[in-house]
Amino acid sequence: ATMIAFAGLTLELLAMLAHYGSAVMLATAARYLMAAWTIMVVYFVAEARYRIRLLGSILMPVALVLMLVAMFVDNAPTDPPPIAGLNTFLAIHVALIFASFSLIFLAFAAAILYLLKARALKGRTALAMDAALPALDTSRQLMNSVFKLAFPLLTLGLILGAAYAASHLHGDWFVEPKIVAGTVIWVTYAALFAGQHLGRLTPPGLARGVLMLFVIISL
Repeated sequence: ATMIAFAGLTLELLAMLAHYGSAVMLATAARYLMAAWTIMVVYFVAEARYRIRLLGSILMPVALVLMLVAMFVDNAPTDPPPIAGLNTFLAIHVALIFASFSLIFLAFAAAILYLLKARALKGRTALAMDAALPALDTSRQLMNSVFKLAFPLLTLGLILGAAYAASHLHGDWFVEPKIVAGTVIWVTYAALFAGQHLGRLTPPGLARGVLMLFVIISL
């Protein structure tokens, strides 16, 4: 069922790309669909490498929510930027942001599995899924890997976004809601990233930090 949904979503995005070109990035509905598509791709790659099927139980509902939201928002692109070539520039920015967010969501799923497994090993509670939970080291390795990978992608994506805003918007572009939200997300991520590299964050601490980062992004 997941593969069928992914194939259908891929065909829909290809049809929209053929119709609108790079201007598809200016359509709100298309962005939600692309975010869902990216999450699915990240899940398939992680599942193929780590064989953790429970990741899908966490990530697929997120993708489903994004697809449902896309059904209720405008599907037509807004007016294209007046400067030639900015559509492609914006497309790269959006692609980087979606890639980084999808990796953060994957780290979020791994963090949940890590915390559940740690709790089960401590014997605090018995869960029906205990036998299906991956080894603690597997969840930790996945969480650490994707957490490290997503940060440079997010940083570059935000830099391109700020450059786009500065060239396309007028006035106090730096107080635009997306710019402010992106800054808050990046600062939170940077603090966690620094703590991880400096050895200040234990795996459980990083897992809880990833949960907090997911909540901030969702908000």
